[in-house]
Amino acid sequence: MDFIGFPKRNYATDKPFIYTILPSPTSIRLLEITSKLWCCTKYSFHVVELTEAPTFDVVSHSRRDLVPRNHIILCDNKTLRICGDAKNSIKIGREVASKTSGKMKTRYIWIDSVCINPEDPMDRTAQISMMPKILKKARNVIIGLGKKDAFTSDALKALKTLSLVPHDEWPNLVSLDWDCQEQYFQRLNIVPLQLRSWLSLIAFFNRPWFSGIWAVQEVTIGNDVIVACGEEIIPWETISKALSFLTHTGWYKELHTNRLIKFPGNALKGRRLKRHQILLNSEIGFKMAVIQLESTRAGSESTQLLPLFRYLLRAHRYCEASDKRDIIYALLGLSRKDSLPFTKFPDVLSVDYEMATQDIYTNVARVLLRCYGLGILSNVQDSIASVPNLPTWVPDYSVLRRPLPLSMRGDCIWSACGNLKWKQEFLETEPNSLILQGMLLDTVCEKVKQQNKSLHPMEFLDGVYEVAAHLDPIYPLSIGGKFQSSREVVWRTILADTYRKEHPAPQQCEELVAHYQEWVRNGVRNGSQATYSMQRLSVTEKQPRKYGKEEFSCLEKEIEAANDARTLFRTRKGYLGIGAQSLRPSDEVWVLAGASVPFILRRGEDEFYELVGEVYLHGVMHGEALEWGHEIRNVLLK
Repeated sequence: MDFIGFPKRNYATDKPFIYTILPSPTSIRLLEITSKLWCCTKYSFHVVELTEAPTFDVVSHSRRDLVPRNHIILCDNKTLRICGDAKNSIKIGREVASKTSGKMKTRYIWIDSVCINPEDPMDRTAQISMMPKILKKARNVIIGLGKKDAFTSDALKALKTLSLVPHDEWPNLVSLDWDCQEQYFQRLNIVPLQLRSWLSLIAFFNRPWFSGIWAVQEVTIGNDVIVACGEEIIPWETISKALSFLTHTGWYKELHTNRLIKFPGNALKGRRLKRHQILLNSEIGFKMAVIQLESTRAGSESTQLLPLFRYLLRAHRYCEASDKRDIIYALLGLSRKDSLPFTKFPDVLSVDYEMATQDIYTNVARVLLRCYGLGILSNVQDSIASVPNLPTWVPDYSVLRRPLPLSMRGDCIWSACGNLKWKQEFLETEPNSLILQGMLLDTVCEKVKQQNKSLHPMEFLDGVYEVAAHLDPIYPLSIGGKFQSSREVVWRTILADTYRKEHPAPQQCEELVAHYQEWVRNGVRNGSQATYSMQRLSVTEKQPRKYGKEEFSCLEKEIEAANDARTLFRTRKGYLGIGAQSLRPSDEVWVLAGASVPFILRRGEDEFYELVGEVYLHGVMHGEALEWGHEIRNVLLK
């Protein structure tokens, strides 16, 4: 057991600290820190109305390990159990405050894991509801990242280097190859970053605080954000400039150990760089949560407006939370209240720690469906929800949004439902049910057995052509009044008929894909299982090399973007599409009234359906199915 807050020679009291109920919904507890003689520090709680609070700082830390609370501070002469991160952050907060605002006999901090009673849901509800006001009232937000490690010094130097690149020079790097960065930095008289520096940046931004959901609210609303790592103090402005640089240039995409293994001058010699070598040999990269964190903060600063709730839910699905309810509650406090959904449903969404996570997520989904329509269904992840008993039509906001919605594939506007409108109807007696209207198009009969991003291109193509081999030479659906060959349908489908944001994909993609598959096949020693299918679907067997590695690399990225977390499938009538990897034969393809893309539904018991996910089905993405004359009927999702 670890004790702080009293001299080691004294004995701690055995009396545990018991939180008392706050006198009003607008009261807060501040941790009062009083410095005594002989380096003794006294802790006590100071209860006060927020509007009358003395000058205080908010201290933030990673909420990843809030339990066990096996550390103790002596507060009001009683033992108060706290987690290890909180203990270290209290110390850091005290030291940073002394450096930035001078020594004071008494100072106040607010740290949520200590100043909120963790056992009282009503106390948590009241305090978390006030958190935006607390952040605005606080003088500083002091972020404790933890202790210094082998990467910290190099990471801080790298942050400073990137923050010094003039903003008007950023556009020159957008088209600059990552491998040519050395000459660019030298032109600016800036010392180029070495491999160890980039690795250290990855390690620095993989500290748990950066991925936490509360970090978004703290850096966006907080007045003056100060980051502390060990004894090092970093102004948020330095971190902000570095992250903005990496975002604008797109270099953050290169910050993964899989890519850095090929970094020019790859030399990590010496015992001092042993940890860097270990990191390089691991599978770790730059997290999107960090990029979105700064993007939200910078956007709010430039517009002087808080973000929209719907945007925040999409942008911060990469974040982590020890309590899954916090994903919603942290973003509620950061959202504009003069826009949807709050203007239409002002009292429906609010902080309440007596509600179960399942009910909170379902409530959010129902409200967003009423405000924005069925586009919300495209945010459902293709995985088993981590929240027990969550309806299949409700996104699990605590896990990654994969696959990304088809609406993000380019500037095209999908309109599979044509002018069919969703008749909104909710059963108050069945809050976990969703009533939709739609038409059944067909049933899945075959899918690629193994298809994901980690596959070798040859394995990917083998899977594609294995399914495509069963297609008729001419596709059964006409597109724009014309019938397409199976060859054309295949390459258009694996691209979701979008190339470099252009839809339909330009016709020259057919030749590019043909050259690409020849290029891939020639790079493989052993023959492919799907050689016959590939030959039938190719333009020619032997053709002069017209495209190079750059064009093939671009094509691969487009194929990966369309097929990440998706699989190719064929229906009984010979239609071709890509959809969630969890789809299986006998699943049904539906066009739903009010939904811009088709969906895969799985028939369950008692005529209920489960939502599997959205799909791209070639030939029905722009309302063509409405001309088939199929019956429109109700569908009940659970």
